[in-house]
Amino acid sequence: MTSAIISLPYFLEARQSLALIADDKVLAEDSWRVSNAFFGLISRPQTPQGVMLLIGGRSGLEAAIALAAAPKTQVFIVEPSALSRSRVAESLLGRAHLFPTIQSALAGGLPEVVDFVRVDNAAFDIDDLKLLLASRRVRHLCGEAREIQVRAIDLYRACREAVESFYWFLFESQHAISGTNCRAGSEVSVVVSPTEDGEGLDRCLSGLIRQSNANLSIVLATNSVEHVCASRIRDWVADHPGRVSWKVNGGFGSGSGRLAILPALESEYVAFAHSTDEFEPECFEELHAAVALRNADVAVCSSRGIGLDARRYDAIQFPAVHGCSGATGLVTDHVRFATSGGVLAARLYRREFLMEAIFAQNIQCCVTDAAFAIASLILADRVVAIPDRLHISADVNSEDLRSISQTRHDEALRDCQLAMSAVLPHANSRTVRSLREWRTALQIRRAEASSNDSSNAPSGAAENQHGTGDDEQRSEERG
Repeated sequence: MTSAIISLPYFLEARQSLALIADDKVLAEDSWRVSNAFFGLISRPQTPQGVMLLIGGRSGLEAAIALAAAPKTQVFIVEPSALSRSRVAESLLGRAHLFPTIQSALAGGLPEVVDFVRVDNAAFDIDDLKLLLASRRVRHLCGEAREIQVRAIDLYRACREAVESFYWFLFESQHAISGTNCRAGSEVSVVVSPTEDGEGLDRCLSGLIRQSNANLSIVLATNSVEHVCASRIRDWVADHPGRVSWKVNGGFGSGSGRLAILPALESEYVAFAHSTDEFEPECFEELHAAVALRNADVAVCSSRGIGLDARRYDAIQFPAVHGCSGATGLVTDHVRFATSGGVLAARLYRREFLMEAIFAQNIQCCVTDAAFAIASLILADRVVAIPDRLHISADVNSEDLRSISQTRHDEALRDCQLAMSAVLPHANSRTVRSLREWRTALQIRRAEASSNDSSNAPSGAAENQHGTGDDEQRSEERG
């Protein structure tokens, strides 16, 4: 908690001064809000402010507390109601500047730098807010916003560009968003790894260029300038300057090898894709909104595949997600989510999360894409999932998409072991138990597949197909 802890004498003194003047219901609500940090802990009325602007006067309690805590605070209040303005003016004994509109406050001496702005739900107007942010420097902004006037992600973007910190309670969705100022090079970077033969590259890049998120950059990553697609890559870079770039990094590879490209990126969020991937036009706009508005480390959207007959089919049904019945929600069980389909979906990572020293060190053993995805989803503090199928994968079949544990059994067990090596040093007992249960299920399925095939294989070969899982488990326990 910051230094903005309630100073009880100021609170009681201010509330008592308003008891005979303010509306009882509004005063009671404001008392609860102040006591419970309704607008967050970063900045509150008790914190010394040079200049305070309240858009919507309400009971006047916030202004009274600020003046009691720091009498030199300059308080400006925008209140359209003449009766409310009169009540607040009387309760504050003329120590605040009151105006009927934001325009009159701007013309009436509101300083160039405003330390604290609070916006009441009844007074929220997106045009007035834009006018304020365009004409004044605001340090901290908080309030209630109405999504019928502005999309939450648009409000988030406007605040990140213009204020030092903000906290909004979204009235319709009953959900809070917050953040600090950020001037990243772009919101999202999508790092595309061309396959050895360049399959699907043009189709993948065309889909990324059409993304509705206009603040998205595309980075083509190869290990060498001699890649078979070099001429096509140069054409894309030339045709889309500033949007498409080419990074050559000898250390770039699959799985944890992807981390080698991160220092060269300037975006706040990053996604990794193969040239065979496709994305719906709204994919990264929705992923960015989900991860940013919920302060998550990873956002995941559902996927669908393209079978041999070129028909698209449903791919993943997300489990363990709060609000998964058609709504974006936070993942409640990271292990179950990661091992039941999340590994195959499109993912957008917060770049700082991937670059954190502890994460980067532990993830180094995850040299495959699947192991990297599993470990990162489990190690993330917050994962948010979108049920919409915005990612299209053409390089796997329907069995692959339904469950990684039903296909390529040896590879699945390998990925499981790699992910466990990264996760177990920091896992609690529940996570350890869940991962070991998952590994056991993979071992059983591989044994069943080996048993089904053994009748068609020489006896010596059949014997060699068994026992690897037990050896891996013993190796882990010794480690």
